[in-house]
Amino acid sequence: LVAAAPGRTPQPARVERVSWKDVVEMWFQAIPGDEDKKIRGVDALKQEWLSRFRTGTVSTDGGGDTIPRTTFESLVREHVIEVLGGKAGLQLRVAQSQAGDRVYCLVRAPTALLEKKAEAIKYKLKFRGEVDPGIEFWQRKEDHDAEGRPIYVELQEEAELYDKNTANEILEDLYHAGKIKTYDARVNDAEEPSKKHWSRRIHTLERIADRVPVTNRYPAYAEFSLKPTVRHLFDEYPSNRGAPQTLFLAKDRLYLTKCILDDYFDFGVLVENGAVVACMALHDASRGEAVTRTWLLKHWVFPLFLATTRGDAGAIVGAPTVSHESIEAGAEAPCPPWLRPWAQPLMEVRRYFGEKIALYFAWIGYYGYALLSPTVAALACQLYLWATGTSDVSRQVHPDAFVLAVFLVVWAATYKEGWDIESKYCAVKWG
Repeated sequence: LVAAAPGRTPQPARVERVSWKDVVEMWFQAIPGDEDKKIRGVDALKQEWLSRFRTGTVSTDGGGDTIPRTTFESLVREHVIEVLGGKAGLQLRVAQSQAGDRVYCLVRAPTALLEKKAEAIKYKLKFRGEVDPGIEFWQRKEDHDAEGRPIYVELQEEAELYDKNTANEILEDLYHAGKIKTYDARVNDAEEPSKKHWSRRIHTLERIADRVPVTNRYPAYAEFSLKPTVRHLFDEYPSNRGAPQTLFLAKDRLYLTKCILDDYFDFGVLVENGAVVACMALHDASRGEAVTRTWLLKHWVFPLFLATTRGDAGAIVGAPTVSHESIEAGAEAPCPPWLRPWAQPLMEVRRYFGEKIALYFAWIGYYGYALLSPTVAALACQLYLWATGTSDVSRQVHPDAFVLAVFLVVWAATYKEGWDIESKYCAVKWG
């Protein structure tokens, strides 16, 4: 958040004043929710007004009491910081600009608060790959039964049910081996009423602990829950916020933090009315964010100059489409050199900027790649005209133009169907 620092900016000859009536109208719009919540928000600001100016009441005659504009901005700034740091539970750090004309308030949401908000709004997070490793894993067979039918080893193990004592012993062994966390170390009687429930969790934890090979490129997504019996299902990522692992990508943190802010204030209204200068998300490179301007230039704008081995961390160039096998950072085969001009690191873009921006560039990339066909067809027609020494002006019937027109109609229909399919790949891949 960026707010003005009163007293450090040049003041006009005539000081602008703000009436209590104007404050109420603006604040009523700035508080989200129903009318009761808006009224409570106005009352809270009124108490701040009374406390600051040490008056017993606020006059509404002739528009009400008035205060200088700079004093109003200071009141709003302090009230917003008090609400966000108190009621909202956000972590705030306030600093003043070197010029002294701006006050910056850095807002950070603790992990526990993000998890609580994710559950409240039913935010979807990605499952670990080991939850459903893929058809190759489940169809692994080592022998046949008496009737000659294949025995699928993993399916047999998945169907095995444990009694409660055996289940607790297995979970304790996994815990002492450092494979699972404390909340997974025992059978949860409240959430796991039968053998089927705790046995299924044990099998999943064993697959995660064994790091079984994952071939499923489209893992499932589900609404996040704070229940300890399902927490192991959700994927974790390297954290740059102190903890070794986190459930949230950069785009998740930003979205959930914005949702928390929106529960208390509509900052668009505050910015529009000049009560707050700006509200923006910051890139924190000092915290280890992988995506930087240099990274984007290297991997997105100039991917042709990167190494071709996918194992090299610097070789993440993505692919022309999300459905292409080279789109994942851990893909075995790198993007072929002839596709690199249309390749984009769409997974990394989505991880940082979110699905909307990533989907836009996925369409741009798909469209640019699809334009190759009509470009080649049009070029072939033009070469034909040059080779035959004819021109569009010299004749009225143009068979080459007719063929090109038919081709473009077919291409347009094919492009639309292709993008419909590709967009569904994006939807499944990104939840």
